[in-house]
Amino acid sequence: MQIEAAYDSERNTVDIQIGNDIRLHIADIDEVYGLMDVLQDAARAMAKFQSEQVA
Repeated sequence: MQIEAAYDSERNTVDIQIGNDIRLHIADIDEVYGLMDVLQDAARAMAKFQSEQVA
C-alpha cells in the first residue's frame, strides 16, 4: 500500500492519498496528529495480532 502526503498551500490543507481508494484533505493540524495516533494504534494492534498468530 502506498501512502503519500503533501501540504497544499492554496487550500491550506494536508492532502493524504492512501492507495488508490482513499484521499483525505485535512485543514486542522490537530486532526493530522489525531490520524497519526489512530494509525499508530492500528499498527500496534496488527503487530500484536500477527505475533500471536506466529506463537
